Amino acid sequence: MPKCLNWGPDSVALTTNCCGVACWLGAARLDALRPSNLPTVSDAAKREDQDERKTKTWFLVLAYDGTDFAGWQRQAEGVRTLQGELEKALALIFRFPVKTLGASRTDAGVHAHGQVCHFESPEYWDSDASDDVLLKRLRLTLPAALLARRIGRAPEGFHARLSSCRKTYSYRLSTSLELFPFEARRCWACGALNLAKLQEGLRTLDGRPLDWTAFSMGDYEPEYHGPVVKTVQLLLKVTTRTTRTTRAAWRDDR
Repeated sequence: MPKCLNWGPDSVALTTNCCGVACWLGAARLDALRPSNLPTVSDAAKREDQDERKTKTWFLVLAYDGTDFAGWQRQAEGVRTLQGELEKALALIFRFPVKTLGASRTDAGVHAHGQVCHFESPEYWDSDASDDVLLKRLRLTLPAALLARRIGRAPEGFHARLSSCRKTYSYRLSTSLELFPFEARRCWACGALNLAKLQEGLRTLDGRPLDWTAFSMGDYEPEYHGPVVKTVQLLLKVTTRTTRTTRAAWRDDR
């Protein structure tokens, strides 16, 4: 058997210190003696590129106080948004850039009890951490106004917006201008309202299928926008707040 069959990395390094012709001959002989079934560097690069394109989908359920944020949607650098803060936290935990997609894009100052979003991770990314451990890490990383309620692997084909079958919005109005400080962020003090007229207007729209095409941006794209005809269910709930006055009592034994 020719001696060159036993060449290893040290032999290759030795030949590279010779003249250019010797280096070329050494490389040619090693390549000719390589078994044909070994993968080449280009094959390995192709497989790595394919692995990076394979992804896993995760879902995330959030609650947040949107008072101090410029809405959900990420914006230009320096603008603090909920999506921006979430993606920074996810990037720290998963150790790669993360882009999320939410079921809804709430405006500035709007809160959420159950905002749903999804994001993708490379197929090759794996961790021994359970969903509970990932949830704990995310809660410790996010700002106090943004709470991660649930996280986990999403079923195949899941899409936070297109898979949504119903959304619930709540608008809180106060007919009294005496609004307690801890309610001010979640209620609008609008003053007196004609509740009978308001109820009459709600009945006009309640349960009716409506075409929302006019609220979409640009041309209508079925794969992006989904169905544009939605049925709205409206409910007016009136509550009365009872104000209690607490008196401090003491006894003077003088």
